[in-house]
Amino acid sequence: MSEASKESLTEQRAVNFDTTAFADQVCTDGDQVIIVSGEIDLSTAPKLWEALALLIERGHREVVLDLGGVEFIDSQGIAVLARAHQRLAPEGGAVVVRAPREQARKVFEISGLASLIRLED
Repeated sequence: MSEASKESLTEQRAVNFDTTAFADQVCTDGDQVIIVSGEIDLSTAPKLWEALALLIERGHREVVLDLGGVEFIDSQGIAVLARAHQRLAPEGGAVVVRAPREQARKVFEISGLASLIRLED
């Protein structure tokens, strides 16, 4: 995809962040779904937080993360999702995680995050 096409797509989706700095890919779909692939770890979690924070600041009360392409998530990724939950919950909002792979699902369950966020297959 050309840079001009990426820029145009970003403008249409109303979320603007540098996708090249994330592990493999972060983009938006419908202005509130964040599609993530690769690994969410110490080096990529801050970029994911930027994307989530932007949606939250723009008034979205439900943010959806499609983690179908995520191969690994560590404690930094869990911290980002917990932080998003803390920002959304007081306003009646929610974090929804779609299609987490088994490793991510186990991490959510072990950490207790599964009781705070909504997991969808």
